[in-house]
Parts: sequence; structure tokens; C-alpha cells
Amino acid sequence: MAYTVLAKCAGGHAQEIEIDDLLGIEWAHEYAALLDGTSPLFLRPPIDTGEVIGRCGICGMKIECKVIAEEQKKEA
Repeated sequence: MAYTVLAKCAGGHAQEIEIDDLLGIEWAHEYAALLDGTSPLFLRPPIDTGEVIGRCGICGMKIECKVIAEEQKKEA
């Protein structure tokens, strides 16, 4: 079973990143949180400091990431 991190911005841009199942779902969730800037590993949320982390590379709008398991993709 593989996991997919889906990153979407309010401007309609989207990117899917495949995560190998050997890394586990916890790793996939932490990776998603690092991408959208919501990880507790950040001392300050990067979205508040004007950094590019957590923003769309095309339009600059805030992104949201979620993890989708292989079974959920088949059901949709």
C-alpha cells in the first residue's frame, strides 16, 4: 500500500507526491505538514513570516496538504 500527499492551493493548482508504504503513514503526515507549514517542527509558522514554505510555487497562495491512502483512491 502506498500513500499520496495531495497539495492544493486556493488558486486550483494541485500536486500529488507518492510516498512509499515502507516509510509509513506517520512519515507521510509529517511530510505533508512540512510542505504546508503546519508541522510542529517549525519554531514559527513559515506562512506567517513570508517564506515560500506553505505557498503555491505558481501563484503564491497558501497550500493545504492531505494524505490519501491507496484504498481511499480506489473508493473515490
